[in-house]
Amino acid sequence: MTELDVPVWGIRTGTLVYKRLCMSRARRIFSIVLLIFGAVVVISSFWLDKSFISYDIGPAIYPRILGVIVILLSVMMFIRPAQDGEPEKIRVFGKKFFLIIIPMMIYILMLKPVGFIVSTMLAMILMIRAMGEKRIFNIVLYATITPVVLYFMFSFLLHVPLPKGILSFIA
Repeated sequence: MTELDVPVWGIRTGTLVYKRLCMSRARRIFSIVLLIFGAVVVISSFWLDKSFISYDIGPAIYPRILGVIVILLSVMMFIRPAQDGEPEKIRVFGKKFFLIIIPMMIYILMLKPVGFIVSTMLAMILMIRAMGEKRIFNIVLYATITPVVLYFMFSFLLHVPLPKGILSFIA
């Protein structure tokens, strides 16, 4: 008998149950980390300044709501049973991870000098391609329409200024 053949919670013996236990343990550890993160966000939101407008909900409401959502989802993840088709190991820091993180870092650096529309288009092209889309027409279509629509929504409807960069001639 090896270490893998011990009964797990008295249900069965064998490798499959052991694999479930490994994935279940990893999921539970991750859900505890998320729970702590959500709690920190909720607790930190109480330190935000109060609004000077009496009927305003204040700047702390959104972090509290997001923190509570993260807490609820982490509890759901913690109690969820293992699935039959779950892989034993999940590669977190693979090629696809870096093909998304690196464009995001470059996006942050070029957002202000290049502008929201151009930098978002370039970042979206790289990330959509990294996520597996192969059709160039779809990549260019999504990467063009999304930043333009977002720019006009934020700038003209919500009156939130976004960096214009090289497109400073836009009204």
